[in-house]
Amino acid sequence: MARNQASNNRKPPIIFAPLIVLLWALVKIGQIEFLDEEERPQRGLAIQAYHPVRYRSSSAWQQKGRIEAVVMGGSIVGRSYLERLHALTGGPLPVLPPDTIDVEYEVLPVMIADGCTGGCTFCKFVDKLHFHTRDEKNVRAQIEGLRDMFGDDLINYNAVVLGQNDALAAGADAIDFAARLAYKELQIADSYHEGSSLFMFGGAHTLLEAPESLFATLNRLPFENIYINVGLESAHRPTLDELGKPQTGRDVRRAFRLLQRLNLEYEKLNISCNFLIGDDLPPEHTESVRALLASAETRMSKGTAFISPIEGQSTHRRTRTEFTKIKLAAKMPVYLYLVQRL
Repeated sequence: MARNQASNNRKPPIIFAPLIVLLWALVKIGQIEFLDEEERPQRGLAIQAYHPVRYRSSSAWQQKGRIEAVVMGGSIVGRSYLERLHALTGGPLPVLPPDTIDVEYEVLPVMIADGCTGGCTFCKFVDKLHFHTRDEKNVRAQIEGLRDMFGDDLINYNAVVLGQNDALAAGADAIDFAARLAYKELQIADSYHEGSSLFMFGGAHTLLEAPESLFATLNRLPFENIYINVGLESAHRPTLDELGKPQTGRDVRRAFRLLQRLNLEYEKLNISCNFLIGDDLPPEHTESVRALLASAETRMSKGTAFISPIEGQSTHRRTRTEFTKIKLAAKMPVYLYLVQRL
């Protein structure tokens, strides 16, 4: 009888504690991703800039098609803060270079050009097809506005991204002016974080047409690392034609060889490349990418290949299969990239 009483008074097994903690964590995650309509993001709530936020009303779940919150300097800011940022830069940055993952996507945006020189038919991120470079007065106003807006928070930043979609095409003078002014006025050298980085996009044709002096100019900038992401997309001519890319398979192969050389010869440059995968693309496309990334003369110490599934055209199974084929053959790091924006 005494033994039965002791058994009844025994405390619950300790194994239930981790389960309770797990359930609590899941609830907290749910609070981050699924917010009540009136709970607009404010400072202190950890939602990534690229994370789509869904709101729930009393009747149904609602998917918002635009960014509602963004992490800035480790803190969450709501739409009103973003609107101020976009007012300074003249609009949102349609897509962040994938290399910005190295700084957890926490970058200060400076627009030095609008539009893109490519005009690719698959792209959903170009606001204006006509490419034009902004003048120095506009760039200076952006940078000084960012300096005043972020104030003491600038210490949390060590990276700048030059927009929009083909900043490399703006040329040496525009890039040099914006980068040096941003480095000084945004106090990049005084950042709490080690190192400093400058990010931008470039097209294959932009890379091929750029004079060697442009890369020398970039290498002399005060930033410790200069990242350029080049959209190669495919080395298969019919696929490039289908995507509306203004380049041939030969152009892509030339650009790939060029970025390898530039990465080797310029200490600060780190040029990566982007390729697409999608269920509707022909098998020859995947093979062309696999063969291209396997063609490097040696395993590359700099440079990364990012594989981007085409939105709405890529099933998980096909994406995994194609990505694995490419990654196993490549002589450089290969990562999946899901679009991030600011």
